[in-house]
Amino acid sequence: MSNEIFLTCRFSDSGRGFGFAELTDGSAPDIFIAPDDTMGAMTGDLVLVRRWRAGESGYTRGQEGEVTKIIERGNPEIIGTFRMVGAEGIVMPDEKKLHAEVRIAGADIGSARTGDKVSVRITHYGKRRRGDDVFRLEGYVTAVFGEAKTREANYAAVLHRNGIPTEFSDDVIWEAEDSAARPITPEGRTDLRDTLTLTIDGADAKDLDDAISLTRTENGWQLSVHIADVSHYVPEGGAVDREAYARGTSVYFVDKVVPMLPVALSNGACSLNGGVDRYALSALIDLDENGNMTGYDFKKSLIRSDIRGVYSEVNDIFANGRDSVFATKYQAVLDMLFDMKALYETLRRAADERGQLSMESPEAYIQLDEKGLPTDIVPRSRGIGEMLIEQFMLAANVAAAKFLHSRGLPCLYRVHEDPRPEKMQSFAVFAHNMGLDISALRPHDANPAVLGAILAQAEEKGIGEIVSGVMLRSLAKAKYSEKPAPHFGLASELYCHFTSPIRRYPDLFVHRAITSVLSGTRLPAHPAESARVTTDAEIRATTAEREIEDIYMAQYASFHIGEEYDAVISSVCSFGIFARTEKLFEGLINVEELFPPRARTEFDEERMTLRAGDRVYRLGDKLRIRIERADVPSGEIDFVPAEKVLADKTAGKPYPKKEFSHKYTRSASRKTAGGRKNDGKRNFKGNKKGKRR
Repeated sequence: MSNEIFLTCRFSDSGRGFGFAELTDGSAPDIFIAPDDTMGAMTGDLVLVRRWRAGESGYTRGQEGEVTKIIERGNPEIIGTFRMVGAEGIVMPDEKKLHAEVRIAGADIGSARTGDKVSVRITHYGKRRRGDDVFRLEGYVTAVFGEAKTREANYAAVLHRNGIPTEFSDDVIWEAEDSAARPITPEGRTDLRDTLTLTIDGADAKDLDDAISLTRTENGWQLSVHIADVSHYVPEGGAVDREAYARGTSVYFVDKVVPMLPVALSNGACSLNGGVDRYALSALIDLDENGNMTGYDFKKSLIRSDIRGVYSEVNDIFANGRDSVFATKYQAVLDMLFDMKALYETLRRAADERGQLSMESPEAYIQLDEKGLPTDIVPRSRGIGEMLIEQFMLAANVAAAKFLHSRGLPCLYRVHEDPRPEKMQSFAVFAHNMGLDISALRPHDANPAVLGAILAQAEEKGIGEIVSGVMLRSLAKAKYSEKPAPHFGLASELYCHFTSPIRRYPDLFVHRAITSVLSGTRLPAHPAESARVTTDAEIRATTAEREIEDIYMAQYASFHIGEEYDAVISSVCSFGIFARTEKLFEGLINVEELFPPRARTEFDEERMTLRAGDRVYRLGDKLRIRIERADVPSGEIDFVPAEKVLADKTAGKPYPKKEFSHKYTRSASRKTAGGRKNDGKRNFKGNKKGKRR
């Protein structure tokens, strides 16, 4: 055929025989794959696709093609619910978009019982026969997590699926405890114990890895950011180091943390607790009156934090001054706190002028009862205290990157590439259709300051969260690299992670590189490999955090089936819309629930609209919804429009509860505007626990 092109893609199965292939770099629209051309590919498979010209098969007017090779199976291990059928077992996958069931021979069942959540290794894929609803696979049980409907089993399954270990081996624990028990002395260090210092963290934080000091100078300020000297306790190549490297990062869930380091270090010797001596690596940063960095230095130090600060208390002091009920506790550092607030405001203004993107969107705080069940979901508050610490940590990260780069030393830079022109062009069309002025936006030369101005317009119009979400998905994902490169979102020429070595391995790498200058130790090895491994670890952690949050949100929604909520359309797809409620959980309204039967629908990806006749749904529209279904294992929630419920009741027929129809697949929604509420944010926003820039 003419115009044939071979492309590497990820396949997504519709559940109706045909599928779509998405280019791995996202550089072009999805390719339609007709039922006879899928070659047995399943959702998630890496495939080679032969693409030909649009509309050639007659199925669509868009790009079409055929799978010519399955390069790599995307689901070698599948998690689902087990049941006995005669002498063998059947596992139904949690991921409904796989459209599969797995047969388990009697000898391969292990300890699994009907109703258990299990993981199975696939030994035979086969092909779906014409007219068959599912792929019929074969495999054997590799892990049993417990009764499938329990939160504990689903928690364990998420950790297993994402390869996140929860236990440390005996040799790792022993090495950590031995290292933590060594006496602390000022030998070979700058003694800063008499410098007024405090930490500021959440009330429940246990790994306090950063402390701050501030002094006025003749030309501005000297900001001191003291970071726990984890490299002193974790020698490269030891048991603890190998385990930390494999984990890459701590993982923060709703009610627990899977730490990168054993508790003897993370909550003990490396935690900058108030009133005790601790080893630190201190960044001493000189800033002028306008917040510009004029110099920096690093010291291996010994510090003693004077105050264990708490965000809520510090925010109260900033709101009420010396009349705050917490003023007595912070008496020794009150003047310094007020100076810190002044410096923060200066740094914030400088960041805005530089073009640093600030894409704030509500982050969910899930409240639990004594049994661990969700009782409420509220926006997590961020006051001046949180934003102050973020700005100070950003300054220290920039200083560390400049320090290493100026000396030609290895570093794991945090890079954020310029957005692709085609992504910016799509965003420009969307923003224009939302009534925003995009005259200054140049898709082939995007400027973060211009994007920031567009966000400011959106905030004024009350559509800031929606526009921010679309913009975020138009940007590249931040990653680690051994090669220096700018960070687009922060409008910074050089940037790295230095401030959280307790919970991030790249920070530990940077500490070792800086220490090589200060103490003559050897340089950390294999920066390119470390960049790749730690980027993968971050993605793994982000995925697990999101899946656990989805489980809790679905569990909360399951307690409120039939209730109505105000919501806003967060994503528009060909098969329906996703809406985010005032309680911050998101659900799907299937296209069949939005329009009359047999209505002809039109999906406009550029304008983010779904239309049938005179009825149209747009990204950002407000509507009233009713919770129809909540599936805890998958984290999926289904809504119906409240007005449709009312109409059906008026007609004298009860509104039926329906299981999710496989006629449409949810997977595409994660690529469209709005998408999953936290995907991009967790990879770009923030700099404290549970957030990443």
